[in-house]
Amino acid sequence: MDYPRMNELKQVVDEINTLIQTQSWFDFEIMSLEDDLKVVGGLDLFYPTSDDYDLLITFSNVFYISSLMSWRTDTSKKFLRVLENEEFFAMNIKHQIEQGNYVFIISAEYHEEGLYYIVAENINYEIVNRDTFL
Repeated sequence: MDYPRMNELKQVVDEINTLIQTQSWFDFEIMSLEDDLKVVGGLDLFYPTSDDYDLLITFSNVFYISSLMSWRTDTSKKFLRVLENEEFFAMNIKHQIEQGNYVFIISAEYHEEGLYYIVAENINYEIVNRDTFL
């Protein structure tokens, strides 16, 4: 299978991982899901008084999702990766993924890697609070 945008997607995933790995901890929560999935991340999302977030990750034209609604990530490890080759083919056989979609694996703290994933056409992010990543 041809992955025409794989290098671009891997670069975005690497940038997101680099940002998150600068922190001692990082929490995530699904903000909304329509055609696009919006996941917000921050240092204190799980506190009752917090409605601020530091990072917005958008997965475009979501085809399939298997995820928690909110989770904490181990910032000493990569939070996100995009599947390629044999791993992608195995997932494709299992879920009959439509052409043009990519599989993004989410690593949540205290959970097995590969348990949560998002199948979508694209990923991008926005730094909402730059002070967090200084």
